[in-house]
Amino acid sequence: MHAPVCADAVLDALDELRALTILDDGAQSFRARAYGNAIAVLRDVDADLTAMTEAELVALPGVGATIARKIREYVDGGSIAKLERLRRRYPPAYQRLVQMPGVGPRTLARLRRELGVDSLERLQEALASGAVEALPGLDKGVKAALARGERFLVSMGRDAWPIAQVIPVVERIAAELAQAGGVERVQVSGELRRLLPMVREARLLAAAADPAPVLRRFAGLRVGRAVETSARSAALTTHRGVPVRLDVVPAERFAAALLLTTGSAPHLQALAARAAERGLRLDGDGLANDDGTPVAAAHEADLYERLALQFVPPPARDGAGEVAAAAAGRLPRPVTPADLKGDLHLHTDLSGDGVSTLTEVVGAARERGYAYLAVTDHAEGIGRNGASRERFLDQRRRLAQAQERYPDIRLLHGVELNIAADGSLDYDAAFRDGFDWCVASVHSGFELDPRRQTERVIAAMRDPAVNVIGHLTGRKMGRRPGIELDFDRIVKAAIATGTAIEINSALPRLDPDAALLRSAAQAGVTFVMSTDAHHARELDRMRWGVQLAWGGRVPPEAIANTWPAERFLAWVRDPRAR
Repeated sequence: MHAPVCADAVLDALDELRALTILDDGAQSFRARAYGNAIAVLRDVDADLTAMTEAELVALPGVGATIARKIREYVDGGSIAKLERLRRRYPPAYQRLVQMPGVGPRTLARLRRELGVDSLERLQEALASGAVEALPGLDKGVKAALARGERFLVSMGRDAWPIAQVIPVVERIAAELAQAGGVERVQVSGELRRLLPMVREARLLAAAADPAPVLRRFAGLRVGRAVETSARSAALTTHRGVPVRLDVVPAERFAAALLLTTGSAPHLQALAARAAERGLRLDGDGLANDDGTPVAAAHEADLYERLALQFVPPPARDGAGEVAAAAAGRLPRPVTPADLKGDLHLHTDLSGDGVSTLTEVVGAARERGYAYLAVTDHAEGIGRNGASRERFLDQRRRLAQAQERYPDIRLLHGVELNIAADGSLDYDAAFRDGFDWCVASVHSGFELDPRRQTERVIAAMRDPAVNVIGHLTGRKMGRRPGIELDFDRIVKAAIATGTAIEINSALPRLDPDAALLRSAAQAGVTFVMSTDAHHARELDRMRWGVQLAWGGRVPPEAIANTWPAERFLAWVRDPRAR
């Protein structure tokens, strides 16, 4: 018996169908584009998709009769026949090969057909044996991309998935489990809670006196198969190959279980050593007194307090270092979403890859109570997604009109400039100076050596118009590694020029990583936390940037958009104030 389906589950099934159709038809599949267009429309429908008839679905723009039938097939029957066929044809091990940059579905299809390459392991065998090199008609550039791609997949982890692919489905599972009978709390735990960019296993923790209803609900979910169940735990593998484990504990053990399932192992070892110093014991059963009685704790923070430690946010739980800092009271106050006064990197439909209108993103910012907002569409150097001077000037006029309508929020006309291989930027200096706010980012030239990468970024920092460097390393988890930089030189240049470094909150990026943020924060760099949103609803991404800052131990006062509007705008206007 399947659990009732929700709208997000429908959209996830359509998105999986879209991705597998690309593998089946090729990168230019019109069917895949149709699924993508329909998903974009359906995400903004106010009505309950699961209650809509085929006729009501077809009446929506971009939703044809075939897609409408598949939606009803999924809602009514628990599956889509075509999706099941494609899942069998392209299992998760094969789908992982798609993550290799520069290798298209047609090349992968030929490798499987002629060499039996259907997994990373088989690709490695084909590369090592020379079979790929000997394949007739295969372009040298494609062969090189396959070799680089193999190294990239290994660097990500043989059995790891990008967090952006895992979080949405796991959060949906958590929401469904919260509706099971007797459930008091449900929490995402493990690597996801620590905000690891690549995830080997998704973990969930639920509090309930009777685990049976929770485990039944979990077993009935449509997100995966091969469920294994014990008295208080269960595991499944999603259709995309991600292992998900659920543990159910009594409410009085929830705090201790959350600490233990969150990890990391080195962090727990450091806590255990701290406990032993105080005559306590931390083991698989939780924190206990010397006589064996459990330490009562309603929340994780109670356990840290019992150990005379500051609370350590999950993304900062690496090992002994943060425990020592917590013991000395040196951890900064964690920034919260309420601290943020504005978003300073987002796109409207002026960008070729943006979706929402200017009015919609301004409305979304006002709903969040922001004091200021920078609209930063792509400059022309990015190609088809960039905007011309004329379109930017038109947007500037429209933004001025919006400012008159909404005096409660300060609207900045911004731009996301492209940092070319030589460090040059879009447009001329006079035109750049006409913007209120400039983000400069790397979007190409990822193959350059570290010295040239460093020099191009520093050159952009020295431009008087540039306020912040966006997504510093340019990484996209599961798609490409970040550029290599001399980070010490970058930090010194940021401080010398007064240029901020962005904390990019988009889950596929989370850029820079926590280790780089920690180093920059210790050096005194100023940061800006932004969503890089391409849709108004993506302003919610800020919660991930907040957690990334926790991992980097970035104090709120070092993040410029936590500052009141008057101070922030003075900093923007006067480079000497940076």
